[in-house]
Amino acid sequence: MKLRNSLTIAETKDILSAEHAARLFVAECWWAVVPNKEGSFAHDGNAQPFWALINATIELGMPLGYEKIENHLRKLSNVPHSDPEKVLRNLIKPQPRATLPDMRIIEARAKYIPNSNPQQMYDEAKAQYDAEVEAEHERINATIKDIMKQRPVAGDEPFESATRLGAFNEETGEYDEYEVVFGEWEIPIDRIIEFGERQLKFMASNKRIPDIIFGAENALWEGELDVLKHIVQQHENEGAGEQSREIDEALLDNAGMAAGGNSGK
Repeated sequence: MKLRNSLTIAETKDILSAEHAARLFVAECWWAVVPNKEGSFAHDGNAQPFWALINATIELGMPLGYEKIENHLRKLSNVPHSDPEKVLRNLIKPQPRATLPDMRIIEARAKYIPNSNPQQMYDEAKAQYDAEVEAEHERINATIKDIMKQRPVAGDEPFESATRLGAFNEETGEYDEYEVVFGEWEIPIDRIIEFGERQLKFMASNKRIPDIIFGAENALWEGELDVLKHIVQQHENEGAGEQSREIDEALLDNAGMAAGGNSGK
């Protein structure tokens, strides 16, 4: 019997409201891409979990993020976007090994180096830093291009394999074929709970959020978290065998009502 320590994307959508699920899915994109752990793009080279999260967010009718845009009044405002590439650029950051040189530190170091030229030392360090940053941007561009190429096309069935045409083979006169396997993404229940509690903590401490908005969000999150915590509790008190499994499934089946109905889904 498989313990329910995690939920699929579909199960999560049944428990959380559309807005809460979308925020969670965008946050989960980091786990699907960056960490060098099994299941992530960094480890497996498979971007389908990332696309499963992106597509689920878009299907909910929610933005993938916000960007600051200057309007004609020269005022900056947060504008929603649905561009997966912008999500990826927020996730994958340049990591040059060299650091941006500090002239004051270089001058202090030069005092103890005979015949040293602080300006030359600075210029050499800056050139090394710039070269590494440029190489990092090239690496990021190549990575993003690879992930974007794996975007499912319309009609693809998720979590199944599909045959795609690759490069043209001049020897055979035909296109090479390759198989793409679509993957599912499971989210640890503890991580969903932690995410919800962080959201509540942020809203509670943000004075710009009106009380009426916080009250509604708090009530909605509390209901959703209660459902999630009951599922986790069944794992901690395992021992009832199949009966415990049935309780978990009942909680999942009734999650929509327990968390406040459809809540905009």
